[in-house]
Amino acid sequence: MRQKFSLKKFLKKKSSHIPTFEEWYNDNCAEKRFFGEPIMMPREAEKVYNELLKSGFFDDGPKHFKDGPISFF
Repeated sequence: MRQKFSLKKFLKKKSSHIPTFEEWYNDNCAEKRFFGEPIMMPREAEKVYNELLKSGFFDDGPKHFKDGPISFF
């Protein structure tokens, strides 16, 4: 029997994980390399990461996008 895929459950489960600094920094660096942007130094990145934690960025999941929630379709 196949389980029904629920996008809401998937996003809630995905967004409930708060990455460690190392996870976030590695992902951030990979994205910046991909787009050809300069990479932050670890000290600067720690400040940004701490600000993201304080602001609740990781707690609320995908609501923080500038243009509203993300859409896969």
